[in-house]
Amino acid sequence: QGANNIGKRIDLFQHLKEQKSDIYCLVDTHFTQQDQNLIRSQWEFDCSFNSYSSNSRGIAILFNNTTEHKIHKQLKDAQGNYLIVDVSVQSKRLTLAAVYGPNLDSPQFFKSFFEEIDKIENESVIICGDFNLVLDPKLDYYNYKHINNRKARQLVLDEIEIRNLKDPFRLLSPLQRRYTWRRKNPLQQARLDFFLVSDDIQQNVIRCNIGISYRSDHSMVTLEINFFDIKKGKSLWKHNNSLLSDMEYINTINNKIKDIKQQYALPVYNYDNINDVPDDEIQFVIDDQLFLDTLLMELRGKSISFSSFRRKQTDKNEQEIIRKIKSIEENLTESKQDELDSDLEKLIHEKMKGMFLGQQLNG
Repeated sequence: QGANNIGKRIDLFQHLKEQKSDIYCLVDTHFTQQDQNLIRSQWEFDCSFNSYSSNSRGIAILFNNTTEHKIHKQLKDAQGNYLIVDVSVQSKRLTLAAVYGPNLDSPQFFKSFFEEIDKIENESVIICGDFNLVLDPKLDYYNYKHINNRKARQLVLDEIEIRNLKDPFRLLSPLQRRYTWRRKNPLQQARLDFFLVSDDIQQNVIRCNIGISYRSDHSMVTLEINFFDIKKGKSLWKHNNSLLSDMEYINTINNKIKDIKQQYALPVYNYDNINDVPDDEIQFVIDDQLFLDTLLMELRGKSISFSSFRRKQTDKNEQEIIRKIKSIEENLTESKQDELDSDLEKLIHEKMKGMFLGQQLNG
């Protein structure tokens, strides 16, 4: 509900300092660019802003004076809905992104948001904020009749899966019903505010809690991480171009394209023969740009799952060859030397293929 009022802001800053956290991410601040220097002096420590207007939106990231950090780069949108910083915290470099999701069904907004995150190529990522959507309607809604912002929610869920992000609150409290936003008459509650962290970060999460609200209709969500023990995680996924010569992969992708066409084509078409319709003549129930974005997102997810399947298959074959070689070595005779040499050649070949695939998958 904003902190543009000076009295409220000073009181809020005092309350935050009493929490003794290292970093604070505030959304819907209602800060203006003209007031940023004043606000920085009132906070007394380092700050980053994406301000918009005195009565809507705005993001601020505040650092404690005891937190060793260095900001390398910042990305922000023109509407004050997100702020992304490339920052080193206690010698650990990571991407910290705070977001204020629009209160409308806008998958394009979140698509752009995640694309901006990709521009900072850190392996470690922490995303937080008010998403204005929930991840699990059964656990994260109270007294709701409908799921809000369905398309935007689905895009966020797809990005979570593709990037292997984790919701630390739900990891630590799988079935707990806690809410971060509420209103009266009628009473409604929802967990709209949450963290998403990369795989390497989630391994070092100590706790994630939802606190009480303070001069706001939203509750504070706190995340505690051991920054000194974060191990190197997975890098950004890149397409493995060697799959383009794999007929099983090509058939899988072609079938997925057909499925997406059938799912979004107008019901006037015969779905069994939809591939016979020229692509530039097909009409969809959604606009062409959204269809393209959806298609690319679906194909990326299918490519990731197929790459994982192929890698496991290669590893299994390699282990079987190793088992055979060990068996031959244990019972080696001169007559089996040729068989051993042949298996060794196969092992080297399969291992090189596996190494190449692994390098492609890990960028």
